[in-house]
Amino acid sequence: MKKIIALVLALALVLSLPVFAFAEGSPSGDPEYRVQIINVDGGTATGEKNADGSYTVTVTVKDGYKFNKWTIEGDYELIDCDIDDETVTFTYSSDITITPVYTKEGTSSGAGSVDTGSGSPDTSDNNSYTLVAVSLLAVIAIAGVFVLKNKVVTE
Repeated sequence: MKKIIALVLALALVLSLPVFAFAEGSPSGDPEYRVQIINVDGGTATGEKNADGSYTVTVTVKDGYKFNKWTIEGDYELIDCDIDDETVTFTYSSDITITPVYTKEGTSSGAGSVDTGSGSPDTSDNNSYTLVAVSLLAVIAIAGVFVLKNKVVTE
């Protein structure tokens, strides 16, 4: 029985190591937030971070389309502009996702399907190994508790 307990504890230790490898370090200084521009059919949006920490995004509209507005996800504040201006400047205090909205000339609805090329956002789960390791560790820990509990009860 001692060998089983030792094996369970050794497995728990080995499986917990990836958790530490994926752990993020302590934040230092000001947080660095990310601005992601999602281009859709109808034009191209480009952006740049300004020296004062704000961000400016500009749209170039393709022939046959009309720019309507921006959709912006995250915590932001526009600076001297409106959401329907072709160029917007904003400050932000979280990660930002910004997408231009177009209307195809001759239609009344918003146009544009998300570009599926290399510029599309990555939606994969980069922490899947950590999730698997933590789940296995929890199962092993629970199994170890039951083994110890049964050992104490039977002795």
